[in-house]
Amino acid sequence: MGSEPSDAPETSDAGRGGGREQGRDRLADERDRAADERDRRADERDRAADERDRRADERDRAADERQEHLDKREGRLDRRGRREGMPPVSSRERAYETMKQSRELLDATVARLDRNQAELRRADAHDARDQKAVDRESMATERRAAAERAEGLPEDGDGEELTED
Repeated sequence: MGSEPSDAPETSDAGRGGGREQGRDRLADERDRAADERDRRADERDRAADERDRRADERDRAADERQEHLDKREGRLDRRGRREGMPPVSSRERAYETMKQSRELLDATVARLDRNQAELRRADAHDARDQKAVDRESMATERRAAAERAEGLPEDGDGEELTED
């Protein structure tokens, strides 16, 4: 805990703004922790949405299987009815039934399409969060490197760094 360099008090730089650097680092760390927490919550939401999508896909598959079973059964009943001399179902009734089934299939397909689109959006958001995390890490690394460079350069009385010509 106390052995980390950021935990040690900066007494040598206190006169040159070291306390400000430490304060900025602390704020940056707090922002990073908050961003990490937001990312964690977003990942949890994504996992929950993926699970909902998986269950919806299972329900769709089960409904498709039931519909296929019902279609086969209807075909067997139609054949039996014809053998027994029952009047066939009119083409109009068949057309209405086909339209109803087509609409149900279309609704299921649109729902599946919506779930796939939402999954892609979540993947895009996840990628964006990952890129922001990489950007934050890069900025933190650059900030630390600049602070280390500044510690190694002498300053004049005005607080400006001296440069070699």
